[in-house]
Amino acid sequence: MGNRGPVQGTNDVELVIHTTEDDETVEYVEETDSVRYIGGYRRLKGKEPKDTADREPLFETSPFHRWSETNCVETAAKAAAKYVNEQLDTDEASWAVSSGFTDERRIDAVVWVSAAVYNRDERLVHQTALDFDEVVAAAPTTVTATYDLDGNKRELVVPIYVRFDVFSQE
Repeated sequence: MGNRGPVQGTNDVELVIHTTEDDETVEYVEETDSVRYIGGYRRLKGKEPKDTADREPLFETSPFHRWSETNCVETAAKAAAKYVNEQLDTDEASWAVSSGFTDERRIDAVVWVSAAVYNRDERLVHQTALDFDEVVAAAPTTVTATYDLDGNKRELVVPIYVRFDVFSQE
């Protein structure tokens, strides 16, 4: 069993998902049509970072179109993986967001399955019971996802791809 995909899902089900930003540290900046968010933390001088009170947030910004696209694709990928798991009565389908395998300028939603895992001795330690073609048939062709940040909305019809990967532990 080797790596398979990415192949677009073939299930014509209409899956529509809406998400509203609930992180209070993420805010829309109208003047620049961008999103301000915590990109990391800096340790306060002389303090060991045991909790967030010992750190100072470092804010970054991203254009709203890029931020909302990423959130729509992530939401669509999660919904597609959940749907596949329900349809196939399994918990083996996960989600991922990937860039560049269908178009270098786009990020893609992926229903991802760890098809097989080999240990250092090249012995099989896990193999999925799922069939690649069955997962492709269960996966939605697209998911319509809407992201809402303080009333600023973005809706995308996100193509869903299926991928099986084989891993070797190091």
